[in-house]
Amino acid sequence: MASKRRHYRPANIFRGFVKAFPIILIPAAALLCEAWLHLGILTFDYEGRALSMELDRTHAHIEELRARIAELERMERIDAEALELGLVMPEPDQVITVNDWPAERAWDASQGFDVANGRVGRSEDRLVD
Repeated sequence: MASKRRHYRPANIFRGFVKAFPIILIPAAALLCEAWLHLGILTFDYEGRALSMELDRTHAHIEELRARIAELERMERIDAEALELGLVMPEPDQVITVNDWPAERAWDASQGFDVANGRVGRSEDRLVD
């Protein structure tokens, strides 16, 4: 009877574990991959929603500022503020037109924008006559 009993062999258990390892590893890796992807999607969705809400708040703030600018630029308001500050419309004889340059000297295409802006030309160190 003693010969019919199975003897405990650790090598057989190890071989069985090695054979069963891929069967356990493949589903476990699939579950871990799915959990990682799901967590990434949730994180991305949360960040996207937060950015979308911030964008909506920014658009609303911009619209409020545009409405405020339109309110401040109204001519009625400007006229009222001008009267409070003591500003009045000038009389026609009070307006003096100052010409810094004669019209024919104001622009010379060969000198570029420097002459038009009152700066010395690039090619010469003098203003164009």
